[in-house]
Amino acid sequence: MTSINSKMGMKPAGKRKALNRLSGVACPTCHAPDVRPVGPKVHRWFCVKCGEAWTPTAEEIAAYNNRVRERDRI
Repeated sequence: MTSINSKMGMKPAGKRKALNRLSGVACPTCHAPDVRPVGPKVHRWFCVKCGEAWTPTAEEIAAYNNRVRERDRI
């Protein structure tokens, strides 16, 4: 069985989604690991599942920077 991404000629989303989960950031409302930053210079995170957007605390930023690669740090 092929995925819709491969039918449309796009790369599968599995690797990127797995990397997002490795960041350790979870939504404070629904605790889903599918969280994305709002923008490159904006320090806000957005939950893909419930739509919650929030500004991370200093502790969350420090924990995030300890887990990710140097080029992905805030």
